[in-house]
Amino acid sequence: MNILVTGATGAVGPRVVHVLSAAGYRVRTLSLDQPSKGQWSDDVE
Repeated sequence: MNILVTGATGAVGPRVVHVLSAAGYRVRTLSLDQPSKGQWSDDVE
């Protein structure tokens, strides 16, 4: 299943992305800020 997480670099977003990715979901992120280098695993777009 594909999931889009908006606000992925905010207060809650990074944890949501990590949990969904670890559960096997295909995660895409959308945010106004650039994520830190290495913030997401390689399978997160």
